Amino acid sequence: MVDAEYVYVLQPTMAVTHKALSDRERSHLDRATRTVSPRLSAVFSDAYGAIDARLRSLDLEGFHYVDATRVFDGTDADVFIDMYHFGDRGNEIVARGLAAELAEIIDN
Repeated sequence: MVDAEYVYVLQPTMAVTHKALSDRERSHLDRATRTVSPRLSAVFSDAYGAIDARLRSLDLEGFHYVDATRVFDGTDADVFIDMYHFGDRGNEIVARGLAAELAEIIDN
């Protein structure tokens, strides 16, 4: 009713990140892979690929999509607390990445 714009963000997870994992992060991912599924990263990669493709294909007024799964690429910081959550450093990197994406959306 207020003509709002919406931004949907696909968040990074440990299973799909391309960052070099710290020893602690690698240990956590290895443990999750052993206890949940040996195909954990492949399952997440397939699911994220399908989600990304679907969201990219939407052409809706007031809808914006940001794929933030690669926001940690290039950092060697220990950012993940667990498979899905990040600490202060990770939150700052995500916030800076989203700010840049939002600035581009606003400018267009």
